[in-house]
Amino acid sequence: MFIGDLSFSQWGKIFLVPDIKMLMISLITGFFFFSSLFIFCYFKDKNLVYHRQKNITVEKRTQVSRIIMKTVSLLFVFAGFLFFFSCRWVIDYFGEVDIEQVLFTLTQSVTESGTQQIESFVFNPLLTSLIISFSIWLCLNFFIEFTFPFTEKLKIEKFGFWKYLSLSLSALLLIVNLYSGLSFFGIDDVKAALFVQGKIYESFYVPGEDVPIELPENKRNLIYIFAESMETTYVSKELGGAMDENLLPNLSALAQENISFSNTNLLGGALSAPGTGFTVAAMTAQTSGTPMRASAEKNQSWSAGGDLGNAYGQEVNDFLPGVYSLGEILDEHGYQQELLIGSSASFGGRDKYFQQHGNYTISDYQTALDEGWIPEGYKIWWGYEDEKLFQFAKSRLDELSSSGEPFNFTLLTADTHFEDGLMTENTPVVFDDQYSNVIHWSDQMIYDFVEYVKTQPYYENTTIIICGDHLSMDQDFFENISKDYDRTVFNVIINSPVSPQKTNHRLFSTMDFFPTTLAALGANIEGERLGLGTNLFSEKETLMEELGYETFYQELQKKSEYYTNVILNGHSPETFSSSE
Repeated sequence: MFIGDLSFSQWGKIFLVPDIKMLMISLITGFFFFSSLFIFCYFKDKNLVYHRQKNITVEKRTQVSRIIMKTVSLLFVFAGFLFFFSCRWVIDYFGEVDIEQVLFTLTQSVTESGTQQIESFVFNPLLTSLIISFSIWLCLNFFIEFTFPFTEKLKIEKFGFWKYLSLSLSALLLIVNLYSGLSFFGIDDVKAALFVQGKIYESFYVPGEDVPIELPENKRNLIYIFAESMETTYVSKELGGAMDENLLPNLSALAQENISFSNTNLLGGALSAPGTGFTVAAMTAQTSGTPMRASAEKNQSWSAGGDLGNAYGQEVNDFLPGVYSLGEILDEHGYQQELLIGSSASFGGRDKYFQQHGNYTISDYQTALDEGWIPEGYKIWWGYEDEKLFQFAKSRLDELSSSGEPFNFTLLTADTHFEDGLMTENTPVVFDDQYSNVIHWSDQMIYDFVEYVKTQPYYENTTIIICGDHLSMDQDFFENISKDYDRTVFNVIINSPVSPQKTNHRLFSTMDFFPTTLAALGANIEGERLGLGTNLFSEKETLMEELGYETFYQELQKKSEYYTNVILNGHSPETFSSSE
């Protein structure tokens, strides 16, 4: 058993109430440690091993050098193992994430993240790295500090040799662990993300501000629901999912009765793409046709006035200034726009994106506290539960619709976030595992909310879109699913004024929902493309269909001068082109 696989509760079992397996691990570890200590003490007592300073005079400068060498060696060993086990933990905990997601997450504050992730990290890669690193360092340190009588005549019996050997071995361990850790994400993918230049943006990216977009005179309202980690995988196998029992009876019914785009002839959805697999990236992708590339660096030599060195999320000043989004288009057409979420909007910079790209009103967890929607000090999960989210959404919609102006109301659920989701006292216990029950309850809550909207006077002129933000990262839940099954993001469009040319056997990503959402409002889009997205209502092939999934995925992994300078730094495409 790998030490880092032990959870907080399992570590508690080892030291508090051990079962047979945990007791054996504890006994073997203790036996090895105390046996080594006993053997060392015995050898030292019999003068079979003794401190080097007994026979060698050590200058003060050499002593300082030895301390520095030992400290550096420990840091090398610990850093290497921490990196390796952290990479392993990311894959085990989050699933097959791409390097972009990891790099973006590293730039974010942990103050708004869930305590489960922090606890898991501490009791997995961090604790494992400390134990293994310290054990190896003790072995290396032993040969620096102690010697054996039978080795005194060897020429290598000098402080310098053992010091530098220790440092060399530590550096070698660091290099091996760095390489091994990166291999979890695929060395080619890492190289592409950090070093290889691609041309997908120069070749295919369509700046939205350059495209004529015509909305109908009688503007339709939009309700856009980002359903946390909502996959078509949760549907029963006969309907196109991967479950023996249908966890989404209501949403799957809505998908069958309305418009739902699929990669198969059954219920399916959007395939994963780099830069769209975590919440803020998913929201950005679906509303601007643009992925989030955290590894894209500010180009100081090209952009003299750029906002250099800022990490995206909390620290960035201008959030993707080069994108033109759904919010900006609807803002220009007089829409009222609001984002309602039950967590902190500042996490990942979501507040900046929606405020800077559409002038949205932000109603988040802090708003609920300030407005007295929830009691002072109230906090569950990431803020407050989805049961309250949908209650607040009804009130906000009543107010928005009363003005007579068109509205774009966007909300994000959170209960189905991994690990295992949030189970409240109202969650029906239908299945054996918690996550299934949470997913099933989310399905019911979203359906009830849609049914409520259908009874309101504004519904006749309102389009509802329900789309998962990204694939779930709850890896344990998918252990028994066939590797050949393509997990996809769920989607359904309700009450659209237009019908698609084709819904099945489409290859698409969530970026295609940017122009598709506008089309669902009755808009005409010249060329049918915005950003890297294609209007799915049209006959035009998506970029994934045109290039093929593998090529499309690989191109998005690559670095891009266009992305860095135009999208990230906000310079005009014309200026960028003239500088090449």
